[in-house]
Amino acid sequence: MAHITEFTIEGLAGRTEPYSRKLNRDVNVFFGLNGAGKTSLLRILQSAMSRDGSMLDTVPFERAEVKIYSVDYDKIFAHTIERPHPKHSKAGRGRQTVPSPEHMPPEMTTGMMFAGETFVYHEEIRWNVTPPLPKDSRGGWSHGWLPTTRVFFGRLPSWRLTAAQQQLYTERAVDRLFAEALSALWSSYSARLLSQVRKAQEAGLSNILQAVLSPPKKSKTKRRLDSTTAYNRIITFLRRQGAEGTLGPLEVFAAKYAEDPQLVSVADHIDRVEQDIEKASAPRAKLENLIRRMFSGPKELQFSDTTIKVLAKDGRDIGLAALSSGEKQVLRIFTELLHVGGSAVLIDEPEISLHIDWQRELIKSMQLLSPDSQLVLATHSPEIMADLSDSRIFRL
Repeated sequence: MAHITEFTIEGLAGRTEPYSRKLNRDVNVFFGLNGAGKTSLLRILQSAMSRDGSMLDTVPFERAEVKIYSVDYDKIFAHTIERPHPKHSKAGRGRQTVPSPEHMPPEMTTGMMFAGETFVYHEEIRWNVTPPLPKDSRGGWSHGWLPTTRVFFGRLPSWRLTAAQQQLYTERAVDRLFAEALSALWSSYSARLLSQVRKAQEAGLSNILQAVLSPPKKSKTKRRLDSTTAYNRIITFLRRQGAEGTLGPLEVFAAKYAEDPQLVSVADHIDRVEQDIEKASAPRAKLENLIRRMFSGPKELQFSDTTIKVLAKDGRDIGLAALSSGEKQVLRIFTELLHVGGSAVLIDEPEISLHIDWQRELIKSMQLLSPDSQLVLATHSPEIMADLSDSRIFRL
């Protein structure tokens, strides 16, 4: 996990004075008029978190320093970058002609270039990091990034596109891209959650085996759980193992539980396993509760370990495309929060497509879902920050 502690940017959106801020560990909202530099600011912070300077080619700035705290290394790393001066830059040394869409990878077809056009690519600028990164450090810092293109996917007026490109920019294609991106994010989160569950189960089974092989003395055994709670805990544990129904009736279990210290010890270990699993699964449970509370209408969302389904009243799977634009935005933001855990999440215009009531609830809901995440938002909406203290609002 990682979060941003402070930054200084020179020349941001044509400013004559450096723009510096120390960020809060929880919530930070940048608010200002169009053209004030909010998106440029977020892109610079995202670039530092990714340790990738290539995305700053068109961002107006001169120099930036971003300090990032790594939880894993318990250390602050200062990231600095400078835009090469035109007199010393090698910009313009390379040229590339964009091929026709059928010869382009899918991610290229959603850009702002067209077949046959020639563009100039610039010398890559890199982030310098001090102190030096550990040898086991790979890629960027863990974080979430939701630019405004999460909505548009590069859609352009049809009169600017070739016939082949128009096929790529249909509403159906945009819905498919959204569904694929969300499904991939959910699968990644679910895989990590299942891994945590398996580790808890493996540790529990090891402790249970030790309890069976070395049973405790009756005089030293203390019952932390009453018989009904112990019975339900074991039933849940067995259900996860696919062995539901092997425990027998509660009355028989209660009688044995009162006399058998070995069973008491086993129940105690199983209870600890279930507590660990509940702790790991708590964010997902919060997400499901939030969605049930916020979403209305005839649709129902069903969360499994691999997919998110949207069901009609009759139970038919009608797909993620059936969600409204606001519902898609909320679901995408919430899923990103689960995916990154307690790391920083940067969101440009979180209010897109959201009703005013949802805008007012958004930050509170995000903090409820992921209380350890650092939120860095850029917005035009006063409703987004209506309940925030001035210390968490930065005006550009």
